[in-house]
Amino acid sequence: KYKTADPYKYDCIVPVSGGKDSMYQVHLLKERYGMRILAVCFEPTIPTELGRQNLECLRGLGVDLIHFKKNPIIYEKMVLEGLRRVGDNEWANHLGIFTVPFHFAVKFNIPLIVWGESPQMEYGGPKDARNKRILDQGWVFDYGGLIGNRPEDMVSEKLGITLSDLKMYIYPPQEEIQRFGVKSVWLGQYFKWHLPDQLQLIETLGWKRKTDRIEVTYQDFQALDCYSMTVHDYLKYVKYGFGRATDDACRDIRNSLIHRE
Repeated sequence: KYKTADPYKYDCIVPVSGGKDSMYQVHLLKERYGMRILAVCFEPTIPTELGRQNLECLRGLGVDLIHFKKNPIIYEKMVLEGLRRVGDNEWANHLGIFTVPFHFAVKFNIPLIVWGESPQMEYGGPKDARNKRILDQGWVFDYGGLIGNRPEDMVSEKLGITLSDLKMYIYPPQEEIQRFGVKSVWLGQYFKWHLPDQLQLIETLGWKRKTDRIEVTYQDFQALDCYSMTVHDYLKYVKYGFGRATDDACRDIRNSLIHRE
């Protein structure tokens, strides 16, 4: 119902990174359902060369891509402040990947944003979060990794961050989102998320995984787009006693790809 007959409009936005999920999202929506897609990438903290290549491969599927390159001075201050406050060097990234696509949806009057896997369904979390089918500001604040901080909390004369500096990190006003009727959903709420099948498909489209395992786990196909994500994953292990390897193992056991033994 979100497909439009207007040749000057897009049907949906797909937030992308160059990772496995975004490649699959774009292919499925474009090829199977004929959606006119605007892909939006919030630049990773420290982009990898493999991530850049995979992002170009995704664009080669035949979609327009907006690559949002943030103000590096303000972003670096937010990275360090996120590390100081909550022990997360990717705090600013968690925020930007969720807010920037909403700004473009409102500006271009695009009614639908389609994300990939549902984090709570794939990795676990509170029951009320697993039952939420809409990704909105409330979900990001409660479950999106902000750990109690809000973007406005970063405004500081000492840090040299003003409210104007954070305009793309703050959600558009709710009345604007409602006026344009923007809906934001996870593809994983509607289709079974089975990584082996998806990886086999996107590799035929030219997407590439690493030639060896990722530093913090036994897999070779996740978090390929950002060098500093391994620091984020290590800090998770330090704080909580488990990290990406445990996440991957639990998911693979649930999907019967490996067994506890």
